[in-house]
Amino acid sequence: MGDCAEPSPSAHVLRLFFKRPLVLLVMAGIIARAVLIPLATYNYDIGFWATTIQHAQSGYGLYDLSGYYYTPIWGYILGSIGLMANFLFGIGSYGTIADPLLPALGAEWEYYGKMVVSPEFSLLVKSFLTLVDVVCGYLIFTLVKKLGHSDGKAALAFGLWFVCPIVIYTSAVQATFDNVSIMFMLLTLILILDGKYMTAGAIFCLAAFTKFFPAYLVFIFVVCIVRRHEDKQMQIRSLAYAVIGFLVAAFLIFLPQFMHGTTAEAFGFVVSRVSKIADPTSSMWDSIASGGNLLVVALQPLIFVVELVIAFFAYRLSDRSFKDNLMILLLLSSAAVFLWTPTPTYLLLILPFLICVVAAAETSDEKRYILPLVSIAVTATLFAITMNSFALFFQDSIYHGLISPDTILNGIEWLDAEVMTGVTRQTVLNIVTGAAVTLSIYSVFITYIYNHLKGRPSEEGCA
Repeated sequence: MGDCAEPSPSAHVLRLFFKRPLVLLVMAGIIARAVLIPLATYNYDIGFWATTIQHAQSGYGLYDLSGYYYTPIWGYILGSIGLMANFLFGIGSYGTIADPLLPALGAEWEYYGKMVVSPEFSLLVKSFLTLVDVVCGYLIFTLVKKLGHSDGKAALAFGLWFVCPIVIYTSAVQATFDNVSIMFMLLTLILILDGKYMTAGAIFCLAAFTKFFPAYLVFIFVVCIVRRHEDKQMQIRSLAYAVIGFLVAAFLIFLPQFMHGTTAEAFGFVVSRVSKIADPTSSMWDSIASGGNLLVVALQPLIFVVELVIAFFAYRLSDRSFKDNLMILLLLSSAAVFLWTPTPTYLLLILPFLICVVAAAETSDEKRYILPLVSIAVTATLFAITMNSFALFFQDSIYHGLISPDTILNGIEWLDAEVMTGVTRQTVLNIVTGAAVTLSIYSVFITYIYNHLKGRPSEEGCA
């Protein structure tokens, strides 16, 4: 009998995903998205995406009219989505004003929004973001493999990402673009490990200017580049290539804004957050939010110090220890970004590294990170649902008639009721779930410290 042909690597990888535990994870992620994409939409964010596309199609730039407050990259992507909506799918309406639900705008919680996007438009945006989830999962799979782990562990990492509740919520419900930034961040790390520094610098620019949070990882990424070479000249040359790639990409990204004189407006997201520190409104939640923004600014020096300390210790490790602990180092660096209570979708920054540690765990110490992973995934999702609450059903009411406007308004009125002077139920629920998220983030550091202390030899053992 002739020798059997060796299966191709792609066929081997596909077989991994049809092992029962993994196929259950992937199927759960698919089913959750299939249910949530048409039935739950948070219109506040996606309403701005629709407005941005409409402005662009009317001949205005990203910043000529109010409605878009981020750096240009997501705006460029929205422009492409708008072209697909018009020319490939024939979507004529992006949304409508929700007249029966306008009384919700009088509530203390201001993030309900008056525009309800059409089911066709939300399906298109969410489908794009779901594809990005798949790409992120593949990059996580690739990263685990590159670090020397088995195909099975890499496939498990993909499954954990794809089924993670806050990942599903971000793309399938809230329809915000945090996963796009994560995709670029993961690709940056893989390119660094492959020694493609100029491309890595350009992609890192995309990551940092899609959402700013990956920029905090610059120190550990620099260490990753330096640690790949022993020769000082090669280290400097590699870093120079990365910087050149970053600067060229930044120039191309902001060139339209340079030409139109709207560069300052491209950073309106940061400016608007800082302005709320000095101009809080009278409600309890706005005062909390103002104080929270002040805390974020005040913590920045500490966060940068922590990032530098982690990078310094990473630089001092032996080659073997650095490779073995790279995911832990990246996990600590990403968690250190959020010493404050973040918006739930921001936590996608931490998840790839936390998932890699859990999926590739060999020791009991590494397996303990399952607790922070579950805690972050659950509390962040609950925090998001608490804040978005009845706004998730606006589309169901206006377009599908599945729930009456009165039911939604009664629910919002219940949340807006005061439990004590100046404190509403919405505020109380936000504080409780937000505190749970903060504790979940800190559980990463608690787990690390516990493992570190547990691993120290006792004085008797040292004798």
